[in-house]
Amino acid sequence: MDRRLIHCDRGGMSILAALTLGVSISIAALAVDLGNGFVMRSRLQATADAAALAGLLEMPEGATALRGAETAAIVAAAQTFSTTNMGTMDNGTVLENKDILIGHWDGAGTYGARRTFYLAGSLPGGATYNAVQVSTRRSNENGNSLALLFPGILGRTNIGVSAQAIAALGETGNGDGCVIALNTEERVGIKISGTADVHLGCSIVSNSPVDQGGNSCLWATGVSAIDSIEGNCLLNPLGEAPVELTYLPHEVADPLCEDENNPDTCLQEPATTAACQRNVDVRPGETAVFTGNSVYCGDVQIQGTAIFEPGLHHIKDGKFHINSGADVTGAGVTFFLESTHKNDIFEINGHSDVTLRAPTEQEAADNPDISNDLIGMLFFQTRGASPQSVHKFNGGSTMDLSGIIYTPSAGIRFNGGSDVALGETVLGPDNDHGLMIISGTVDFIGNTGILDTALSGSAGNNPHLRPISSARLVQ
Repeated sequence: MDRRLIHCDRGGMSILAALTLGVSISIAALAVDLGNGFVMRSRLQATADAAALAGLLEMPEGATALRGAETAAIVAAAQTFSTTNMGTMDNGTVLENKDILIGHWDGAGTYGARRTFYLAGSLPGGATYNAVQVSTRRSNENGNSLALLFPGILGRTNIGVSAQAIAALGETGNGDGCVIALNTEERVGIKISGTADVHLGCSIVSNSPVDQGGNSCLWATGVSAIDSIEGNCLLNPLGEAPVELTYLPHEVADPLCEDENNPDTCLQEPATTAACQRNVDVRPGETAVFTGNSVYCGDVQIQGTAIFEPGLHHIKDGKFHINSGADVTGAGVTFFLESTHKNDIFEINGHSDVTLRAPTEQEAADNPDISNDLIGMLFFQTRGASPQSVHKFNGGSTMDLSGIIYTPSAGIRFNGGSDVALGETVLGPDNDHGLMIISGTVDFIGNTGILDTALSGSAGNNPHLRPISSARLVQ
């Protein structure tokens, strides 16, 4: 055997192994530096997102011009969130003031091409300031480029990494949102479960997470929530495309309360001086007519036929309970539940048939028994109600409801066989509004069927409603 040949082969294999090892080390080094770059870009993107949203929250709504102090507040808020996310000691200055741009975001293409950001100074006529664009950088320009661990591989010692975000204001209430959950402390603010089938021609908004599960489905024009939105059947009512999801950067305010810390700015609770009717009970086979502007002290139990005339029906320290076999109608009516006890609730149960409509503007103008403050209000519970209260619409009942259900502290549950038509009867002069729910929490569970027959959803013409604005990332 030729030992030289063997020696030569072994030497050749050593050279090949060395070359292979060198290439492997180079690839590994490149992977490390590229990985660091991807991680840094992810951090810069999160920082840009947070800074853009923070700046946007300082934006005055509907402004066609900005004062110096307003611009400064937007820039300061963006900078605060930037340095909080990526401290200057480790990252240098990732956000320069010149990289905070204020302008108008035209998502729909109202002024030209869709999804266009117009800078301050070049806004189209009629456009308002509604957006903030932020660019974060680790770059030579900012003096904080990302140093490479293995500079020889790429032939340079550092690289630049950047990210950009645009946040814009958009209304999710008044003209669009018809289910609003205000509670900020619940694990789930709006829940759709079981085999619930909920068709809305509007969006839903929640200060807590939204959860759709089981064999249920939600059709809505949008879903906005804080923290999380879970679901496998969230669809647009105009087609079976996925619905647009928006994650709210801050809690939405009560649209019937200008300043929740100042009760005088909220829609005032109704009152009447009528004498008390105590523990009203309409038994099966009986028919009762209830005049407007009446006060009922204790429970109102209805098992027969009840006709509610226009005006306020004020229930004090009791519950409003419509039970099996009941037939209840009322046009131009408002039910006010004045109680803080958790068991005093609105409840529509059993195999009942209920058609109720809130007062319209025209009815308030024509009928002295209807206050302007009650326009659009169907159910109204006192603001001091127990958060443990849950108003129930359930058990095989059929309901045609139009107006605002306003229970800002308590919860609402549509449960187990209740079929609800959010009626074609209307609140405003345009004759195109159905039901609006403003509550602490809202649950659609069991085999509930909710149908907005007007496919417009909200009680948007109600003069007391404030628009709910959302801030969201659009790019």
